Amino acid sequence: MAETLPIVFEEDIQPILQRMQTSLESQLGRALAPGDIEMLLINSFVYELQLYRVAGNQAFRQCLTRFGTGAALEFLGELVGVKRLPASSAECTIQMNLIDGHNPVQIPQGIRVQSIDGNVTFITNSPVAVPLGVNVVTVTALCQTAGVAGNNYDPGKIAVVLDPQPYLVSAANIDKTAGGSDAETDDQLRSRINLAPSSFSVAGPKGAYIFFAKSAHPSIVDVTCVTTNPGEVTLYPLCAGGELPSDEILDKVLSTCDDEKVRPQNDTVLVDVPTVIEYAIEVELEIYTGAIDAEVLAQVNTNLNAFKDERNNKLGMDVIRSQISALSMVKDQVYDVTIVSPVADIVADEKTYPKCTGINVTITGSNNG
Repeated sequence: MAETLPIVFEEDIQPILQRMQTSLESQLGRALAPGDIEMLLINSFVYELQLYRVAGNQAFRQCLTRFGTGAALEFLGELVGVKRLPASSAECTIQMNLIDGHNPVQIPQGIRVQSIDGNVTFITNSPVAVPLGVNVVTVTALCQTAGVAGNNYDPGKIAVVLDPQPYLVSAANIDKTAGGSDAETDDQLRSRINLAPSSFSVAGPKGAYIFFAKSAHPSIVDVTCVTTNPGEVTLYPLCAGGELPSDEILDKVLSTCDDEKVRPQNDTVLVDVPTVIEYAIEVELEIYTGAIDAEVLAQVNTNLNAFKDERNNKLGMDVIRSQISALSMVKDQVYDVTIVSPVADIVADEKTYPKCTGINVTITGSNNG
């Protein structure tokens, strides 16, 4: 069911057009035909008036958190002390290899190491003192380009040293690059604005912990807060695309939520990765004789993709076979449905992410009904 948008000004132009026509006909003492110059002028005026009414309604909606977008939403966030999280850069650990027999050397901060494909460059975060006899050191590095561009480079793919150093033979990442995120989306910002009132004291309420955890990194799209033991709170963040948080993101969540100005004094705050249950949706359809295969497949795939999207990026969403069956039963077109996968209902607890890996719909036959 489509959402009803709030309005201040009526946007239906027909009543306005009728009132203006009636008023002018009364003043002129004659009826107006659609092609009269007066009617053409009225149509022009009413069209311009409708543009202002539509714009006025849109401006009104921008004053509401539920409908605000862009800069308007950011101004609404400022009212409760919430700002849009900027894009963050991917991180990795760079291993530097030096020649045997080198003198003690200081490798400065800011050494650039480029990816093999030449698309991104990582910059070391700190200087490294290499004593005599040590040939291998590691240092963390941050992608020069903020956003998701620096993510998912496998070990050894960040390996082109752009700033040669004495005794340095080679350098390469030893872990997969991760943690890069684009700026916080409107939906993410809206969610944190709605959670903000829970945080006005400390992170005592569940909603407050979720607010602070989501504020730790722009890639976090959902968080669950579980009391794992008396006085112990564990946070389970989930990142965009159903990705599990990296160690760097977990550290940021912990440092944000474990701050003494945030958590109640007696709380012990822990962070952990959610549990992922992967499943695929596979259904077999028996359609009515005469139904068009392509139309049935398109409609069922649309329904099931909407089901998948509703659960995407959300923790604790159950996957129920009967719901999948109902979405596959297109009226007057599908006679029967067989759910091949999942083989059973997936009932997820609040720290579990059921991740759909694919949708496959096939037609196995037809029936006269």
